[in-house]
Amino acid sequence: MARGKSLIAAGKKKAAAAAEALAAKAAATPPPPGSPQEPPPEAPRGPTIPRVSLPSSRLAPGWIVGFVFVLLIVGAPWIRELMGHPRSDIHAVRQADAYNALINDLVLKRGWLEIKQRPDGEVRIQPSALAPGDAEGWKAFVRSSYLRVDMTEPGRWLFDDDLGRGARLTEIDPTAHQVLGPYAGTLQWRGDIQFRTGSSGGASLRRVGETRAFLFRPARGASEGGLTTATLNLFKPEEGEGQSLWPRRYRFVDEKEVADVIALDNQNALVRVIGGSPVVVTVAGVEASAGPGEVQYLRLPADRDLVFTRGERAERFVYEVAAPTVSRFEAVSGQRLRAPGLESFARSLEPAVTRRDDRPIVVTLDQRLQSEAESQLHAIVDQLAPAPAFRSAVTMMDGMTGEVLAIASLPVATADQQDDTRGRHRFTTSNHNFDLMPVGSVAKAPLSMAILQTFPALATLEVRPGAPGFRELLGVDLGTRRADGMAFSDTVSGPAWMNFTRFLEASSNKYAAALMLLSLSDDPTKPDQSLPAAPTDCYRISGAQRCQLPVTPILSGQPRGEFGIVPDMAQQRAVPWALELTRLFGVQAEFDRETPRRDTSVWQAKAGGVNLDSPALQALGLERESLGLNVIHDLKGDYLMSTLGGGRSRWSTLRLAEVFSRMVLRRQVEARFLIDAERPPLQPLMIRDEAWKPMMTGLRAVVGPGGTGHEIKLPTAPEGQEYRIFAKTGTPNVDRQQALNPVDLTMMALAAYDCGLKWDTRERQLTLADQSGTTSGLRRAHERVKPICRTVIDGVGVAALTQAFQRIDRMGSGGSAPSALQVDRETGRVLGVSPDAGFDAEKGHAIALAIARYEVGSSDDRPLRALTVAINVQQRSDAIHNPATKVAALLVQDRAVLDWLAQDSPNRVIG
Repeated sequence: MARGKSLIAAGKKKAAAAAEALAAKAAATPPPPGSPQEPPPEAPRGPTIPRVSLPSSRLAPGWIVGFVFVLLIVGAPWIRELMGHPRSDIHAVRQADAYNALINDLVLKRGWLEIKQRPDGEVRIQPSALAPGDAEGWKAFVRSSYLRVDMTEPGRWLFDDDLGRGARLTEIDPTAHQVLGPYAGTLQWRGDIQFRTGSSGGASLRRVGETRAFLFRPARGASEGGLTTATLNLFKPEEGEGQSLWPRRYRFVDEKEVADVIALDNQNALVRVIGGSPVVVTVAGVEASAGPGEVQYLRLPADRDLVFTRGERAERFVYEVAAPTVSRFEAVSGQRLRAPGLESFARSLEPAVTRRDDRPIVVTLDQRLQSEAESQLHAIVDQLAPAPAFRSAVTMMDGMTGEVLAIASLPVATADQQDDTRGRHRFTTSNHNFDLMPVGSVAKAPLSMAILQTFPALATLEVRPGAPGFRELLGVDLGTRRADGMAFSDTVSGPAWMNFTRFLEASSNKYAAALMLLSLSDDPTKPDQSLPAAPTDCYRISGAQRCQLPVTPILSGQPRGEFGIVPDMAQQRAVPWALELTRLFGVQAEFDRETPRRDTSVWQAKAGGVNLDSPALQALGLERESLGLNVIHDLKGDYLMSTLGGGRSRWSTLRLAEVFSRMVLRRQVEARFLIDAERPPLQPLMIRDEAWKPMMTGLRAVVGPGGTGHEIKLPTAPEGQEYRIFAKTGTPNVDRQQALNPVDLTMMALAAYDCGLKWDTRERQLTLADQSGTTSGLRRAHERVKPICRTVIDGVGVAALTQAFQRIDRMGSGGSAPSALQVDRETGRVLGVSPDAGFDAEKGHAIALAIARYEVGSSDDRPLRALTVAINVQQRSDAIHNPATKVAALLVQDRAVLDWLAQDSPNRVIG
């Protein structure tokens, strides 16, 4: 009100001055001719502004009302709290109720979406025939809303029949999306979110006069080279500059390079000044003297200035070092400075903090390991095609405590994209380590462990290899929707029997499917004498050969058909090992509608200060797996695909890291983000030696010479010690959910219009008009085919078609055509192409591993230090077909990782 009174007083003075000026002007202006002469006014008695004060007095009520109105708006959160309303409903995060209602009450009730299961068992959500596909409004809604991405995530939908045949979508998960409240940012907790104690300081450069600061990535070891660099433009700053990458060096340019700044430690930065620039550089009060062609190095202490001057223009920066923070509240600006790679993580955690004071929240993340995880993920992912957009994630966890040390996620959003609530940047505005993603054969490890724990005798199972593919499995017809007549493909060939170690080492699909099939019996060692024998596909347990399957409800009494016994899935009972999977790894093995979709217990701590029920924290809860082993309608798609990482088998990298920690250490490791000094010791996890020892042998073989992870090399350990790595790789199918696949449609049209599409068995390649699938060959074919075929080819272009032909050639196995092609065996003519061929889609790649340091000769479950890593890259290329393994290979040799492994564990004695 003091400011309001001063404004009113100033208004009165201005009004009085205006009145005196008008009076003087009137006195100086002669009256017009003919007008009556007025006598001069008498001298006023007292103040001369009572009449003029009226307009000023009319301003006062407006000012008061406006000022009160502003106070009501700004103070609304406090007023609501005094009236008993909780803060969180206006300043935190809400669910997307309007979008959810539109989907549930309009789209789903009218049947505009349907469930479809691909031939490979993958489930997808897509528009149905009832959807208004030609309506521009519908197309725009799909493109601009959450729906486009939601259709790629079956886990976000609820079904009336749990993904069985004829299943119908009933509603979308109400917690799938959150929206910022109207007072987001007010009344918020103003403390810092800090990296764990022991992390190096958080250094930054701040441009004086602005709230923005430019963060430095923690320095690497002296032996490591390669500085990531960001460029800052002097005298013409741009929004978002320097933050596209979290760098170790900032380069200042003014048409050409002027100086570089590198953060050395918690006290100093090093400034490298390049002479010959018209810009004068002053470092901590010392003007650089480098001449043309010279370079000068100057020290910039913390809290000192770095000034660039050109003529009359100057820009000043301050080098600041604070506690290493994920998120730092700036009191001057009222804004937050967040680590670029953890922007979405910080934004979800901040509203969930319940502390009334501004004490910091210390998370388990290690700043240096987080930095290295981001760097090594960037190093590989940046070599892959950026479109279509894909997700990548790296989790690093202390295998002996469950403390999460790093959660690198790509792509990373800018601050503007983080604020976008319309879902256009969904891939960039969440940390994908918390999200379910296909993992491929990585799932073979935990599922096999649960099976062996339930049936130890199956650790001695041996089967014949199944390459290139198989439909009959141990006498059972698995059925097929593939053109080549196979149910599954396999990579292991040869006449030798395949044991459990070789199964994990080479990731055999046939062995995994056989293990799953036998484990449906209550006693896999007891043959069912009523079943017909399958002498061409026998198996061995404990060295004894068997050609009859054990007693299994879905097989008992069923006759043998052309390709084996056809199972009766109506007789399916509970999966014997499902409860063991839940006990061992906390995985939700069965469908359960009552269980929350996200598990926020990773934030549980006695003095944590985090509200586990906060809607904002849902994004930082582990998305729960739901394998649905209690509802199996199709043996292949609903059950066998689970161990191959397809269908319902989707896992978060955080869960995989937790699972591998439990498998190796045989302790009840639980992922957590808050350091809890009062946390009780980890309890033993009862795993039989008969199950655990074969699993450890197989996982170690994965990184051996014949394993799928052979690129990963063991680091050198100190004398008397050794490193061991336990790993499992996978190649998941990634459904990009493209509305139309132009390459697949082109291939279908070329077959339908009889354009001369053939499979050459001898050359093992696809041809068009007797021409190979090279660029030159397809150009020649373009001239030879009939006009309608030319039109089809022109629709995608020869370049895209060449890539498709090359991919199809690689998909062929042993000279046989890919399963998506229907080929006349006599002529080789392609009669048709599956609508789900996916010729322009790439698979992803995943790996989970534990690397641990041991005393030589000690047991695998007694390491000195253990780090578990899970990596999922939902894309790959011809040049980099195993990107997750390549990231893992870089990390296990990374200096920061080795330094961490060399330390003594605070939890060396566990349990």
